Amino acid sequence: KRAAEQQKADEVIAAPEVDFADVPGLGAEDVPGFPTEECPEALPDLSRHFSLMAVALKADPSIYSGLRSKRTSLGVSLARCIKPGVDSR
Repeated sequence: KRAAEQQKADEVIAAPEVDFADVPGLGAEDVPGFPTEECPEALPDLSRHFSLMAVALKADPSIYSGLRSKRTSLGVSLARCIKPGVDSR
């Protein structure tokens, strides 16, 4: 009887399976907003952003202009790296 009660308790506690593939940003698709493949020519308006990324880019906008067209050795763009900081405030 104790084993059956424990099994019931385990079933209640177990988290439901969630398919994150359909959730924007958690599946194959990015969250809408700032692009991920290529940065726009102009630095986005960061006046209402307060992350460390925003503070650094506001303090020295040449970082953006110097890196916006570069990619890492694995092909990752600056746009992909800064997207979370640009999309959230």
